[in-house]
Amino acid sequence: MADYADRPDNVLRFDRLFAGPPALVFAMWTRPELVSVWFACSHGFRAEVRELDPRPGGFWRLVNRRGEVTEFPWGVYHEVIADRRIAYSYFYEGTDFRSTVSVDLTPEGAGTRMRFCQTGFPDAESHREHGRGWPVAFRLFEQALLGAHGIGATLPNLPKKVMDGVARDLEEARARHEAEQERSTRPGR
Repeated sequence: MADYADRPDNVLRFDRLFAGPPALVFAMWTRPELVSVWFACSHGFRAEVRELDPRPGGFWRLVNRRGEVTEFPWGVYHEVIADRRIAYSYFYEGTDFRSTVSVDLTPEGAGTRMRFCQTGFPDAESHREHGRGWPVAFRLFEQALLGAHGIGATLPNLPKKVMDGVARDLEEARARHEAEQERSTRPGR
């Protein structure tokens, strides 16, 4: 019998169109102040960026916290083409979780088409949980990018105050998501 990681259906693909230039979508994946807001948000975690070196061979390391639960996701960047492509390994320290993620960005009209692929899940449960989680993160992306739309394609050299504005929009989107989650889990609903 084949290992789950060897099954052809062991892949997640998402194709999304975001408002804003590829440079801004790329920044959402590569700027610590932005990654720390959206990563693992679907499961209520808050990510702390320990290392983010988006270049081939560079590491990314986070600490995800939710109450008493702490996770340590990390990986190595395999391919990084500014504003166009990111490919990296994705592990959780102390577990058997190992996968690969690729993100391809293409300008489309006034926005950016993002084609996301993750594969190599060790089991059906991790595949299912990531399948639930990524769409939530991408909705936060979408809300933050709508707020930043129109700033132009001059990233990543935008002034800090502009990037702070994107981070603020992302935080507000996350707060709305968390409030919706809380309302939906209250007794009597």
